[in-house]
Amino acid sequence: MTTADLSLPETFARMRSAQAREPYPDWTSRARRLRSLAALMQDHRDAIAAAIAADFGRRPGEETDLLEIFPSRAGIQHALKHGRRWMRSRRRWAGFWFLPARTEVRPQPLAVVGIIVPWNYPLSLAIGPMTDPMEAGNPLLVKMSELTPPFSALFADLIAKQFTPAGTTVVN
Repeated sequence: MTTADLSLPETFARMRSAQAREPYPDWTSRARRLRSLAALMQDHRDAIAAAIAADFGRRPGEETDLLEIFPSRAGIQHALKHGRRWMRSRRRWAGFWFLPARTEVRPQPLAVVGIIVPWNYPLSLAIGPMTDPMEAGNPLLVKMSELTPPFSALFADLIAKQFTPAGTTVVN
């Protein structure tokens, strides 16, 4: 049974149970997911540009590169550069009234993150919001716009081939 055969509540429940089994992924697995996302865009640039052009009637591939692929890859590179540091625990002052207490902030993934993608720049408006929760170790449930059917179908197919359904799922 694939995720396409499951209803949205069943898909969400599977993602939550998978996240409960591994609630705190290490930096290696987070970075691997980010690199896979960047490689997906690089390896399928032509197919992505063609699908977006089909959605909008006619859009040059250069526009897709300039306004969607390059900024999305830059965001992923930024997360890869700083992600390990963002994961570190940090000490904070507890406040005068709580002395001699010590406090510590520990960044942790919380839950399945839902992302609703608008139609106008579907790749960058999907990848941009996916980058930070992916870096934080959260599973992602991405709902694509119904106004971009060729790109939405392609993106769902590419994500399904690249990621496990428990980690990242795209629904149309």
